Amino acid sequence: MVKFALGVLAFQGGFEKHREKLAELNVKTLLVKKQEELNSLDGLVIPGGESSTLLKLLDDDFRIRLVELFEAGLPILTTCAGTIIVANRVNSPVQESLNFINISVERNSYGRQVNSQVISNLKINVAGQKLLKTENQNIEGVFIRAPRITSIGGKVESLLEFDGDPVLVKEGNVLSATFHPELSSGVHPVISLFVEMIQKAKN
Repeated sequence: MVKFALGVLAFQGGFEKHREKLAELNVKTLLVKKQEELNSLDGLVIPGGESSTLLKLLDDDFRIRLVELFEAGLPILTTCAGTIIVANRVNSPVQESLNFINISVERNSYGRQVNSQVISNLKINVAGQKLLKTENQNIEGVFIRAPRITSIGGKVESLLEFDGDPVLVKEGNVLSATFHPELSSGVHPVISLFVEMIQKAKN
């Protein structure tokens, strides 16, 4: 068993699938529902779901502690709606967010539930080739009511693209995907990269 404390935000959304996928890497996870459960973590996953609902479920004390941990360098992985929550700017419609990563996102840009699709040939950028430990030049992405990253700024690195748009980005201790790596078969390179980020932060 990998020796660190990894939390999965479990208010709403696809937290169980993340937990199952991390178990394949022998990583034990804590389902986080209370503010005090944040204090012992070495990393946190903010999964997909409904972004406006997730934001309503984050009370003030929880948000304050989460921001403190982000600013202290806690590694954070976000997927789909989780990426909306941590973006700088959210459109379609405009929505508040936590401002953890310098990106603009457009909600439901790839269509509604019926437009869900599996893309098998996400393009790996130069930064992605350095960080994602895979020999595959085609990486899969499962898109379900996915947001679109419309712009990136600052020190944000684009690791994967689809149709010219970033779908996996990284800035500092935040790794954000617009798709669902936890729904692909096997252990997705995004999940492996996040575990590596936590290990490096602990060392």
